[in-house]
Amino acid sequence: MNNLTTASGVTSASGPDELARDAANLPLWLRVAQWCMDMKGPVGRNAIARAFDIPQRQAADLMLYITGRRGDVVQARRQVTVRGGGIREATLEVLSIHVAAMPARGGASQKAPRRRRNTGAVPSALRDLALGRRRSGGVA
Repeated sequence: MNNLTTASGVTSASGPDELARDAANLPLWLRVAQWCMDMKGPVGRNAIARAFDIPQRQAADLMLYITGRRGDVVQARRQVTVRGGGIREATLEVLSIHVAAMPARGGASQKAPRRRRNTGAVPSALRDLALGRRRSGGVA
């Protein structure tokens, strides 16, 4: 792969054919971020939805994902403007993409690993209380 690195540390493919080949291997959120950066300005969810043939809701979710959870890879700015009638419109402007900071696909996620449940012995009195059982031979 013949990549060029710009002064801002952004890696981009050297030609449209190579970008198209590489795009198939990239996750959708990263393809959206790359496209937004190529647009060189703020982009709304309608434009993203049309460009990637996805629902507007999914485009809005991707915008939130890029700005919220992927700040380690994508430096982006999300701006919400309020138009007449209280209608809010969000735009996304991608400033740079740091591909070197991206973990390998299927690698470590940003979530902490699930803790194992402590499966110690539960006293029978506690179990009976939780299950609503009455012990035989007891005073009612």
